[in-house]
Amino acid sequence: MASDSTHIAQLTSELYFLIARFLEAGPCQKAAEVVCTIFLSQLLPIRLDWTGQEHPGTYENLVREPYN
Repeated sequence: MASDSTHIAQLTSELYFLIARFLEAGPCQKAAEVVCTIFLSQLLPIRLDWTGQEHPGTYENLVREPYN
């Protein structure tokens, strides 16, 4: 079972993702950019490519493939 701090970090990153998506869809697109660059760049999980190499997660990858 994940620790409380891990669970809170995951919930926080998911919340910022949802906030960014909401802002992106309306008139606050600059605010969405700020959320993406400042918060999500530090909170998104690392992704693995097909060779097993680690890469930092990006907002664009999360939007394109949210369940991978």
